[in-house]
Amino acid sequence: MSMMTIENADGILWLTGNVMPSEEKRLNDELRQYIKVTPKDARIVDMSAVKYISSSAAKTLLTIAQEASARGGKIKVRSSIPVVRTLSLLGADTWCEVEPCREPNRRPGQSSASSRVLPVTPNAPKGDSNSRLVPVDPSVAKRDSRTNLTPVASSDVPPTLDDMEVKEALGERKSTVGLNAPGTSIVRASVGQTGAEAALVAGAAAKAGLPLVNEDAELDEELAALKKLTVMKTYTFQMPGLKSDITGKVLARVGGPWILIDTHGAKKMLNIKQVSIIDILA
Repeated sequence: MSMMTIENADGILWLTGNVMPSEEKRLNDELRQYIKVTPKDARIVDMSAVKYISSSAAKTLLTIAQEASARGGKIKVRSSIPVVRTLSLLGADTWCEVEPCREPNRRPGQSSASSRVLPVTPNAPKGDSNSRLVPVDPSVAKRDSRTNLTPVASSDVPPTLDDMEVKEALGERKSTVGLNAPGTSIVRASVGQTGAEAALVAGAAAKAGLPLVNEDAELDEELAALKKLTVMKTYTFQMPGLKSDITGKVLARVGGPWILIDTHGAKKMLNIKQVSIIDILA
């Protein structure tokens, strides 16, 4: 297992290896020191060579990014695709500028050949994995409500994995991990909740009453409905082609048109582009 290394080189904070929960304190200390000595408009954290980051370590990064943003200075985070997916689940777009990187960036003094080598991904600790986000197969969608895979609405045919990696810049994500299949993807029942799921729920509770998307956020016209939503408010979503409406409490925006809602304890993904009418209930 390749452990985390962290170094401030040429004004950029470089991380490599795998950022495990045991590295949180060191990550916190190094990030705060970097923020302290780096001008607001020049803060760049490069995680393009990081293959895995635990959700708790990602929360540490985003907490510091939130504090920096509140003081008028956003952090630019250059991230590998696996890291982008973890950060997206935690709502990173709000607090930092995420730049997806398909290959590790070249560090000062590093040869181009060595810069292309990624560390081996460790097995994610139990309770800290995003693997529980699963796609719904169209044939499975026809099962009755007793199954643990319940579709919400039809979706645009999403891009291939390669297209997703290219388009996963802010505002261009079509989906996150588990959302790269036709139809709606959902999170399984909350029993044995994963770290990523728990972080989303905890984040929603902390942001209760706040807009899901900032009013000044630049969105495509088809995503404008996101600005009408408030975190932890309950809405009824009407979608053409469905026999019944979907009622749920809004928890978070997961990426692109996808939002996470809670329907009587079940976590479901919903594509806002498929919604025709939104009614607020509470």
